[in-house]
Order: sequence, then C-alpha cells, then structure tokens
Amino acid sequence: MPSPINTPSIVTVTGGTDGGATETVVATVPNVITSNIETQVLIEGTLNVLTGAGTTSMQVRCRRGTTIAGPQVGGTVAFGIGATSNGAVSFSFKDTPGEVHGQSYVITVVESSATTDGTIEYLVVATRVSAAS
Repeated sequence: MPSPINTPSIVTVTGGTDGGATETVVATVPNVITSNIETQVLIEGTLNVLTGAGTTSMQVRCRRGTTIAGPQVGGTVAFGIGATSNGAVSFSFKDTPGEVHGQSYVITVVESSATTDGTIEYLVVATRVSAAS
C-alpha cells in the first residue's frame, strides 16, 4: 500500500441540520494537495444523524468543490432509515483529481421523503492522499 503524502486536517461537525429532502452540504474538507496526476485521494468518515419527519432513506455523497454543484466523487452511499430515527453510516470515496493545489471536497446528505430537516449529531471526515498503486 502506498504511503500517505499529505494528510489534511480531520473535519468534525456536531449539531447542524441536514436540509431534509434537499441535498445539503454538511461538511467541507479544504486544501487537499496532490503531487502528480496519478495521486489518489481517499475521503472517508462516519455520520450519526437524527432524521426528520417522513424520512424513508438517506443518501450520502462526496463532491469536488464547495457546493452541491461540484462533480460527484464515487458513488452514492444509500441506506434505509425511518422518520425521526437515529442512524449511523460509514462512507468512503476515492478520487484521482490530477495535480491540484487546494482542492476542496464536500460531503452532502439527502433524506428521501423528509418533511422536516434532520440533525447531524456527529460527523467526522478525514482524507488521505497517496501515490497511485
């Protein structure tokens, strides 16, 4: 396994809302630096949430940039969870962004069918940057 080149800070969030049925940025990881076009970035974390009313499932996404308009990195992590329920999910996304200086990533959340916002009880996101294997 390649050794890490650069490990930006770990980001934690507590007590924020998640936007309910609207895709919403819940965490931003700033200033990821890669050294060449083959460098890989691993974005991983865990989300603990209290869902809003009407929720039937959740989706967690990672996007490049600082908004929901950025290109999606990897797939969508979807899981079933009921309304006004506590739940936890771990996620992992891999990106090969090329040589970049100061690339940001955001974690977004959507609660399907929610009629009220949920609460981010705890979210931690970490990145690892390493040479491609």
